[in-house]
Amino acid sequence: MKILGFVSFYTSVPFWANNFISSEELEKIEEEQLKNKLEEVVFSKDNDDFSIKIAQDGMIILRVYKLENNMVPWSDRLNNPDYTISNDIKNWNDYIEYLNAFYLILDSSLFELEKETFLEINQLTKKDVMRAYFAYFDSLEKFQGCQSASHNQEPIEIYKKNRLPDSNYHLIKSKNNRFITKKVLEHTVENFEYACKDYNLIKILSTLLRSISEYKEGNNQTSILFSWFIIESIIIQIWEKHINSLNNSFDDGSKRINKARKKHLENLSISVIINLLELMNLIPYKLYIEIDKIRLCRNKIVHIDQDYISTNNDAKESILCTKNLIKLNYNLDIFPNLGLIISPITI
Repeated sequence: MKILGFVSFYTSVPFWANNFISSEELEKIEEEQLKNKLEEVVFSKDNDDFSIKIAQDGMIILRVYKLENNMVPWSDRLNNPDYTISNDIKNWNDYIEYLNAFYLILDSSLFELEKETFLEINQLTKKDVMRAYFAYFDSLEKFQGCQSASHNQEPIEIYKKNRLPDSNYHLIKSKNNRFITKKVLEHTVENFEYACKDYNLIKILSTLLRSISEYKEGNNQTSILFSWFIIESIIIQIWEKHINSLNNSFDDGSKRINKARKKHLENLSISVIINLLELMNLIPYKLYIEIDKIRLCRNKIVHIDQDYISTNNDAKESILCTKNLIKLNYNLDIFPNLGLIISPITI
């Protein structure tokens, strides 16, 4: 028998995966059968980078091989002089980046293909995820249970609430009629597979989800700052790639752009770089205008400009600008759901 670990989570709004199960059908199922039904894997994909499973009750379960390879087995930790708690913190943080990226792509695919916006995505943290285990007996696979990523037991409570038959939570879910089709899941995994080829893109998508999550809660300044982190990062990538493309060598062995010149070009202000990229037709003029507007908003926030009040529209434009830059630099189109989820203040 072999046991493998995954990291899993439930979306903020529950859904059925692949197909819808009615409350009438659920009520006819015996308790043990119901538990098996809820934890049944109805969609899976394995490749060289990851293994992903999606259970009937909407649990998303991911194993990233390079992260698993970095983990020190529990039995080896006391005798391994290189092991520190920082290893575990980094592994969890890296997993969170992958899960947030997947969450964003799932929401984007749902909107792109079905025009559905019910997920109401939010930023995942270690409090929202669980370590899930599967046992393998030859060709058989069996779910073994979950462990919380932190001392906060909320993820385990969410798991129990979804999986245990002594709760009526599954009936509440079924009455919502929310389910995600196989077509959406396939499209999501296809885009996630593409993103996994470049960890920078995974981090960018994860940060974009944070920006969208803050925007949805009305935290406009934080949303703009998260978007700007991405915008600046991509602009620098485009600029450095362009510099490197011009760095040819001469017959005497010298380079057109030596270390000193390269350092000078890389140390130009982001405002100058944006202008140069537009003049070189490396970014469209309209996108240049959008980027520069977000840059000014970011500066006002960072320098605590008392006359500037960030608006929902500022945050929304920063997210859309980020989306356009991701498409330009990575050839990946994201369809963010920008509906707000703020409850009104009542007496």
